[in-house]
Amino acid sequence: MTPEELRNIIDRAHYFGLLQKNLDGQLVHAPFSLTPYQLPSSLISQLQIHTQWSSLLFWKVAQNSDFLREILEPTAKVDEFVRFLLSLIPNEKRQDQQLLINRNDFLFERKENGELQPLQVEFNTISASFAHLSGRVTALHQQLQQENILKAAPLPHDAIAGFASGIKETIENLGWQDAALLMLVQPKERNWFDQMGLFATLSQRGVKVVRATLAEVHQKGKLKNGDLWVGPQRIGVVYFRAGYAPGDLPDEDSRSARRMLEASSAVLVPEASMQLAGTKKIQQVLADSSILSEFVPESVADQLKAYFAMMFGLEEEVEGRPAREFLEENAEQFVLKPQREGGGNNVYGAEIRDFLTSLPTSEDRAWIAMKRIEAETAESLLVVQEQAQSHQSISELGIFGLLRAQSDDLRINMPVGHLVRTKASNVNEGGVVAGYACLNSLISTDQ
Repeated sequence: MTPEELRNIIDRAHYFGLLQKNLDGQLVHAPFSLTPYQLPSSLISQLQIHTQWSSLLFWKVAQNSDFLREILEPTAKVDEFVRFLLSLIPNEKRQDQQLLINRNDFLFERKENGELQPLQVEFNTISASFAHLSGRVTALHQQLQQENILKAAPLPHDAIAGFASGIKETIENLGWQDAALLMLVQPKERNWFDQMGLFATLSQRGVKVVRATLAEVHQKGKLKNGDLWVGPQRIGVVYFRAGYAPGDLPDEDSRSARRMLEASSAVLVPEASMQLAGTKKIQQVLADSSILSEFVPESVADQLKAYFAMMFGLEEEVEGRPAREFLEENAEQFVLKPQREGGGNNVYGAEIRDFLTSLPTSEDRAWIAMKRIEAETAESLLVVQEQAQSHQSISELGIFGLLRAQSDDLRINMPVGHLVRTKASNVNEGGVVAGYACLNSLISTDQ
């Protein structure tokens, strides 16, 4: 590819809004791939169904506060962030309207019989990002296909429209006049354009949107008869694009704001119980068939379990040995994960041994080990910081899901789009804004 050809493609990326801010706050293109990811349509359909069942599963888990406390209280003793979230549940104002916006992430191994085996990486119940920018990279690839730069057209999708529909319907069903969405954001947000995609779509549909940090909610927010107001605006739904990491709650003011949200009549996406349902410890425990079948039919539990990689807690025994001992011997085959979202928190491979040496056994319950997924690799052309390089890469597919319920009656449970992130195979983490991975589109091999 010549410099002129690359420049033309990057210009198109800017035109289609494939943008983010760098560390200096300057406008740059988001990293993207020029090699769309290919999967059979039958497998894509399976993952969409899997996501519907997973949405139902985690919705039911979130409603069982006794189960959450039983599983997470030992972790809360050594994890301050989990302890804080658990402390919110007794004051949670259970809403008649409930809304879950999620993303179900998968990697793919090639089995000996040649079939692709999808394995669940995680189920994101908070800040399921890139619904807008995933649509933008798809639009870019569609344009490049029309210009014969790419050979095949990617699968169309509009996840952000699905998000907006769910939020608008929830607000309308509240029956309040002029209720708005509060989009909770981090200070100096670099992924502003992805968030503004939802902001603009909602505005076009007549939904007011207030963007604020937790610090701003503390300054401007208050409860009136249990209802949440930020400044002069009554809030019907709170959509979290922050609050998923300890750094989002640095002081008592931010924690006080989080408590106020939980105690309000606003529909939280997600409320604390749903956020806790998405922790790695809950994911690990649900891999047990007997526990899984408490929440979904046994036949569904068997289907979900087929997508789980091996997981265990550091406080457990594995194959008749203490988990630490087993993990030290097999470190290269595992990833060590804390109860965190947002990327950049995991410990990989041989680094696990040194990490375990420094980790007090008293903190074992804060971590889970997950079998490292040996994802299939493919040659990909990746564009990062206006440079195009070819890499042996792996791709992770996320299916966005939308679940809406009223009076514990399920009204909507559907897939609403997808996200593909492609990265060089020697890169462990998967964050796009952090610079680890590139946005990509999806192609059905049955087209």
